[in-house]
Amino acid sequence: MSPRRPRLDSLRSQWDSNPRFRLLVAGCAFVGWLIVMDSGLRFRDEIASDVAQASNLAERMRDVQGRGDWIERQRMAVEYLDALAAEVPTTNSPGVAIATTRSWVQEQVRRLGLDARISVSEPAPVPGLDGVISIQFDISGAFPPELFWELVRRIERSSNLTRIDTIELRLEPSPFGRVTFTAYHRVEESR
Repeated sequence: MSPRRPRLDSLRSQWDSNPRFRLLVAGCAFVGWLIVMDSGLRFRDEIASDVAQASNLAERMRDVQGRGDWIERQRMAVEYLDALAAEVPTTNSPGVAIATTRSWVQEQVRRLGLDARISVSEPAPVPGLDGVISIQFDISGAFPPELFWELVRRIERSSNLTRIDTIELRLEPSPFGRVTFTAYHRVEESR
């Protein structure tokens, strides 16, 4: 006789004599069945969602396949990038880039008759664009609103590539304006 036989006999006698034990086992089996069915349904839903997404992507790709506007868009993007590259001035060093832009800013401030504080950050390389640096300028002072907005317009209309980062204008208790912008330069070190 194996050692398992007495245990099986004990379980069988409890099964036969105790209806609550049978009900408990049936309840556990039912809960287990529910868990298995729920997992199966979730797996089926995930697969159906993946198939729907792949089908949608394939349909969109078939829709654009053979359309000539993609070639036109590529041409326009290249022209746009070339136009932006043309707005990036070339200098010999970061110091020359800072001096050139600072001189331009001082000239704009002088022409408007403003008393401004001009600060410059250290040049930083632009990720993904070899040889291009960005320099952030901060111009602040007690500016009348109309002259402040004229300064902002002049920065925007600069022939060199600039990006206005922040604009701050307060009128109370006394007028104060600050504009922060980034200028871009291509540095070609002289050999």
